[in-house]
Amino acid sequence: MNKTTISLFLLLLAVSPLQSGVPAVQTQFEQANRLYESGRYHEALDLYQQISAAGVRSWKLFFNLGNCCFKQERFLEAKVFYLKARKIRSADSAIAHNIAIVNRKFRDRQAPARNDFFSRLDAAAEAALTVNALALLLLALVFPLNFFIFRLQRKARSRVTVYGLAISLLLAAATALYLRHRITRLEAVRIAVVRAEKSELRSGPGVDNTVLFEVHPGLEVRIGDRRRDWCQVAATPVSGSQVAGWIETNQLLPI
Repeated sequence: MNKTTISLFLLLLAVSPLQSGVPAVQTQFEQANRLYESGRYHEALDLYQQISAAGVRSWKLFFNLGNCCFKQERFLEAKVFYLKARKIRSADSAIAHNIAIVNRKFRDRQAPARNDFFSRLDAAAEAALTVNALALLLLALVFPLNFFIFRLQRKARSRVTVYGLAISLLLAAATALYLRHRITRLEAVRIAVVRAEKSELRSGPGVDNTVLFEVHPGLEVRIGDRRRDWCQVAATPVSGSQVAGWIETNQLLPI
C-alpha cells in the first residue's frame, strides 16, 4: 500500500461519524423521539442535548433540537439549530420549511435564500452524495489508479493502460477537490444569528465608529472579516436592501 492509499484511509477515518457508542446513542435518540411525540418537549430536549454534548453531529439531531425549542417558544435557539441542520443538509425541504416558519417570529424578516441554477445543482449533489460517500468513492478510485500505475512500472504501456491511468487520475483528482470543497464548507463558520436586542452595525470595528444600522435577534448574517472582538457582517432582510457593518462578536451566535 503506497503513501497515497494510506493518506486516503486516514482521510476516510477523519470524516467518518463517531463509531464508539453508536448503539447507546441510537437508543437515546429513539427515546428522545418518543418523548417528543408524547409532547414531553422539555425532557426530549434534555436528552437530545446530552447526545449533542457527546460530540454527535447529525442534521436529524439538530433538526429535532430545533423542533423542541420551537415547541417551547425558544425561537432564537430553534433557528440556530435549524441553521446547523441546514449547514449539514442544505437541500432538505423540511429544514427550509421550518426556517421559514421560525423567521416569522422575528422582527427582522429574512429574505429567501438564493435559489439559482448553480445553488440548486450544488444542493442536489449534497443530497445525493454525503461527505462519507465521497470519501468512500475516492478510496475506491485509488485502486484502479494504483493498478494502472503498477502496469506502467512493469512497462506494459498499452493504449488501454495509458487511457485507464488518465481517466482514473482525472476522476480521483475531481473527487478529491470536491471532497475538500465540501469539508471546508462544512467546517468553516460563515454565518451567525444576531442574539441581542437593538444590536448596532457600525462603520468600523469599534464603538467610536458611526452606527449604520440597528438589527434585532433572529437575523441571519454572513460573516466576513474579523478584528479583535468585532465581526464584519452582511444580511439581506426581506425588504431586499442589504445591511452591512461591524458588530461585536458577543452579539452573535455562530453557526
